[in-house]
Amino acid sequence: MIDICNKNDEFSKNIGREQDKLKAEVLQERIVEYLIEFEWHKKNSIISELDESISKLTPFEQENSERILAIQTHQFNIQEEIKN
Repeated sequence: MIDICNKNDEFSKNIGREQDKLKAEVLQERIVEYLIEFEWHKKNSIISELDESISKLTPFEQENSERILAIQTHQFNIQEEIKN
């Protein structure tokens, strides 16, 4: 009878250890999934910030290109006047 109880206790301990291992593996997997998702959100946030920066810069670039075109046109007109 004592032998059966000892085997039962050992079996229970083994099951407990296996459950602990499985819990640790599941927890580790969840942590990895969380870190991957966190990294994705972080990169997505950076992409959103860059998109906003680009949209803010676009009017300035357009304005600058319009100014450059106006200056070039003015320069061309002056050169034409000098020639005539």
